[in-house]
Amino acid sequence: MASDGLRLDTIDWSAPWLAPLQPWRPLLQAPDWRAALSAAAHARGVVCGRGRPLQFVAADDAGAAPYESHIAATGRVPTRSNWHDAFN
Repeated sequence: MASDGLRLDTIDWSAPWLAPLQPWRPLLQAPDWRAALSAAAHARGVVCGRGRPLQFVAADDAGAAPYESHIAATGRVPTRSNWHDAFN
């Protein structure tokens, strides 16, 4: 289980539809999965629409700023500790 509540033991990783996601499993198992995903994005040169490197950060990072505007301006993606955000 990741340190902030993502429960890998609730996922049946043998399910065929999860096969394409297997390479990402170690990143989600990292103690700081946001940092692991950020490092993977950096290694692949993934950037936001304005060319800033993507970085996955805690959900409250944007403060009162609109989510998409914050990402476009900073490259920082507020990411909640849930499966929806982790898999997206």
